[in-house]
Amino acid sequence: MINNILLFVLGILWFIDEVETWIDLKKFGIKRELNPLARYFVKRGKVAFTLFKIATFGILVGLIKVIESIDSQIAMYFLIGIGLAYLIVDVRNYEIMKGKL
Repeated sequence: MINNILLFVLGILWFIDEVETWIDLKKFGIKRELNPLARYFVKRGKVAFTLFKIATFGILVGLIKVIESIDSQIAMYFLIGIGLAYLIVDVRNYEIMKGKL
């Protein structure tokens, strides 16, 4: 149960990252995207990038479910770690957009 809640929260953070990425790229240009794979999809448009984000999240969910079938607690720790990382990225991106960084 807790892992499903953590997956839901991570999904929201994943979506926020996508929105912030588009705002950042519109403001500062495509060279701001440091991930070469993400940049490839960004160059192909919003739909391609959104599908990329959905696919990568789906792969992550699948991996977490496999880990969860082996050990639910380890899956929870992975989800907490990834969630915290995305929270930090989202907050940092927001501060950059607001001109604080």
